[in-house]
Amino acid sequence: MKSLVECYQYTFLNESNRARTYYNINTTNLCDSALSTSWYRFGGKAGSQMADSCVSVYHCGTHAPGWLSGTHPAVADGAVQRKVCFSWVSRCCFFSTYISVRNCGRFYVYKFMQQKGCYLRYCGNGFVPSAPGRRTYIRLTLPKITCQSMLNYIS
Repeated sequence: MKSLVECYQYTFLNESNRARTYYNINTTNLCDSALSTSWYRFGGKAGSQMADSCVSVYHCGTHAPGWLSGTHPAVADGAVQRKVCFSWVSRCCFFSTYISVRNCGRFYVYKFMQQKGCYLRYCGNGFVPSAPGRRTYIRLTLPKITCQSMLNYIS
């Protein structure tokens, strides 16, 4: 039987800011241009596998989050080619590339291609709170209303 070396030799991607739900406007500048073309596995707060549905722009700690377009393979499928889409502007698949994916039984591994530019990032299916303790408030400034301005408006 052929050895499935990628099921034993991979790099973990387990950062919580890789989770599909992670959103923090102050950390949307991360990218995967430093990742080498090799095998990776999602884990920890990033999730148990790559996100396999559209990830909203500015989530996953980046501008253009990447997600697997298509199904994850069965063990019997071996290593398969799958399309990865990167969300941008109002499109779920503005940019795309192809990767290899293998089902190792209890987990999946992904052979990612090095991204040539920023800000593209591969995202996990994890669900983490976005920017704990931070809230965004919108401050509205309304015009000052006086009795005279109301009388001018009515008449």
